[in-house]
Amino acid sequence: MSTTDLLNALLARKGQDYFSEFSAFMQSLISDNTSGVAQALAYAQQSQGYSSAAAASAASAAGIVQVKQPNEIAGIDPCLDFVFSGPNAVPSGVITGSSGKWVTGPSGLLTFVPAGTAPIDFDPVTGSARGLLVEESRTNLLTYSQSLSNAVWSKTGATASDNVAAGPSGTTTAGKLSEDASTGAHSAYEAVSGLADNATLCSYFILKAAEVTRVIVSLMDKGANTKGMLFDLSAGAVSSCNANGITDASACGIIKLGNGFYLCWVANSVGTGAFTPRCWLHLVSGSSVSYAGTAGRGVYVWHGQFEAGSFPTSPIPTTSSPFTRAADVNTLLLSSVPGWNPNEGTICVEAMALAAVPDTMIVGFDGGSFGNSMYIMNSGTAQISANVNVGGASQASLAANVTQTTMNKMAFSWKTNDFGFSVNGGAAATDTGGSIPSITSLHIGKAPWGSFNYLNGTIRRITLFPRRLSNSTLQLLTA
Repeated sequence: MSTTDLLNALLARKGQDYFSEFSAFMQSLISDNTSGVAQALAYAQQSQGYSSAAAASAASAAGIVQVKQPNEIAGIDPCLDFVFSGPNAVPSGVITGSSGKWVTGPSGLLTFVPAGTAPIDFDPVTGSARGLLVEESRTNLLTYSQSLSNAVWSKTGATASDNVAAGPSGTTTAGKLSEDASTGAHSAYEAVSGLADNATLCSYFILKAAEVTRVIVSLMDKGANTKGMLFDLSAGAVSSCNANGITDASACGIIKLGNGFYLCWVANSVGTGAFTPRCWLHLVSGSSVSYAGTAGRGVYVWHGQFEAGSFPTSPIPTTSSPFTRAADVNTLLLSSVPGWNPNEGTICVEAMALAAVPDTMIVGFDGGSFGNSMYIMNSGTAQISANVNVGGASQASLAANVTQTTMNKMAFSWKTNDFGFSVNGGAAATDTGGSIPSITSLHIGKAPWGSFNYLNGTIRRITLFPRRLSNSTLQLLTA
């Protein structure tokens, strides 16, 4: 009998032995599968008939410290509670826009989520939910982004083959860029024309070490200057590469994905000049891009991307032409929320950004314009703020210092002449003077007054209460 079958059988029981049986069952999981305990608890909590007493009993048997839910802390039930851990986290019609996208699934592998379905992203290492992935529209300017064997990719001292290994999605879709036996550079690039002067572009490849473990990802600008970084695919590290005629990029990073792959990215201005910019991947020996190659040695390549922006977004595969992924639009009419109170409330959010970029929206309430709105945003590159506007005038602006690229918990309360904002358990910032706007909808991860200022990050949970909760409660909710 499977774990799910056992759980279903136990959850169906109503006799006096139910709690002890469930506790014993949870205890039996510990020695064989620690993560199974958490999975079983999560499953049980979603099942009908599962009581708090059984939860406490099971948690005690498993040695788990249970976290209080928002309604237990607040002392009242929320009118809305979106826990972004699965595709059915929100009602139908909230998730619109987008063209579908790639996210990391609970198994740690990349998974394609079709348009209209909540794109829930997971940590590839821990398997924990990072939440709803919200991104702006981006275009991958490369063609044949998953086929370096195509002639559009110019290769020097190298050969390329497609679909030779399991990729980060678990399917045999990774290609390989391999050295030949010549002495010199071993690389591949694609040139992209039509870019505006001084535009900032992000270039990345999704790679896995094979016989070669070090690469340079670079961008050659309009002045024929090459900016890049050295990536170690064994250590999962990025370092300077001020050599080989390549200078360091202005921004860079390496992101661990599933199945041993890494997303290796650099960003830089394309500058000015007559040269056609190139997105380049160099195989490296030691720290040199020029060396005597050995035929067949190389790295696995799943995808390449060249997009306007200072940081990478989710993969946008292409074939014969560039492709644009539509922006995510996630909106909920407040008239559809039972118990919604137009006069006061509290919203609790857990969210993180992909990059520290100013003026990106986490959540917002729309009153028809910027001048009549309430919203929580990443302000600057190291702050989160809650803001209220009525009639074009600011009524409240409360801020807290944070690291925007880690998961932050925030709670904002409002009522006429009574505002409070707490982040990560800190003392609530307050304002005791100001009106509240008449609002009609909740916007998740974008500006409530238009299609811009996208979060470019994940939202793990949104809980909305129909009361202005106390400042001390805000602290407890975000601790």
